[in-house]
Amino acid sequence: MRPLTASGGPKAETLRVYLESTNLHQLLGEQKTIHILEVGFGMGLAFEWTMQYLAEFLEEGQQIIYSGLELDEAVVDFGKKQLPAGQKILDRAQLAKAKENWLKCGDHHQLHVFTGDARESLTLPHVRDHFHSIPPVNVVFQDAFSFRK
Repeated sequence: MRPLTASGGPKAETLRVYLESTNLHQLLGEQKTIHILEVGFGMGLAFEWTMQYLAEFLEEGQQIIYSGLELDEAVVDFGKKQLPAGQKILDRAQLAKAKENWLKCGDHHQLHVFTGDARESLTLPHVRDHFHSIPPVNVVFQDAFSFRK
């Protein structure tokens, strides 16, 4: 049976499977904006590691849009506590009331996280508007632990 993570742990697995195999750094050389969709956002570790990895490749005027989908709101709530002070992830109830449903995380980053069953949340008008108002997704990260229904 194959181990759940590579011998370097979950961060090494994220770097190998998500980042190096998708050639995101090369894509940054070709485009000003890259849109990443992560299915199974969890606590946001892949987001954090992705931003750390891409930081050395980002140039002035480039932007990463990172959209995350997560079924388990409790996992995202735990991840919220890990964010730097002053930053927060909007949950589904807040999104229904918010005019803007994204969090600008830095000069080069936008983070959008949608919780709940994606089959329902992706049909909500404000979520649909989000995906229609930004560039198309370039890369999809599918969490190995996310259920496919």
